[in-house]
Amino acid sequence: MKTLFIKASILLFVGVVFTAKSQNTLIPFNEKIGDVIDSTEQQKYLLFSDLIDSTVQYSEIHKEQNDYFLKLFTKKDSSQVKIPYEDLVYYRKLVEKMDTYAENLTQGDTSQEKSVLIVNQEEHEVSAPLTNEELNEKMRKEARRFQIMRSEANRQGLQGQARQNYYDTGGTIFISK
Repeated sequence: MKTLFIKASILLFVGVVFTAKSQNTLIPFNEKIGDVIDSTEQQKYLLFSDLIDSTVQYSEIHKEQNDYFLKLFTKKDSSQVKIPYEDLVYYRKLVEKMDTYAENLTQGDTSQEKSVLIVNQEEHEVSAPLTNEELNEKMRKEARRFQIMRSEANRQGLQGQARQNYYDTGGTIFISK
């Protein structure tokens, strides 16, 4: 009787451990957006534009072991797409850039002499502040450029640090001897 109890306890423990490991975890996108990316936030920040269409009401990011998934919810059903971690990092940086720009606009700086544009985590002086239309066009262009780089990285089979280096260098890989 005692051995039966011990065997049952061990089996229960192993089952609980494997169940806990196989469950996926909801990952917050960032502090501002939180756990759920709704359609308004997706359109505002141009998030996952190659994966999300007009039927998607909201999406969530889940982590299962070492893999990240974008779970898409429509009115009728839901689906799940595996996303590279590098893409997640890229989109988080994109949201930070857009928020930084919006905060600078709302601070009410009336001086037209010098504006600062944050690009690739460096500061560059520009002659005049951008209008909303110009900013939207620049963001669309950057999103298209990233989608092209992402497709090329997938075609080349780049993963991990090599993929991140490819993104960081703007799609150019330098080979040194």
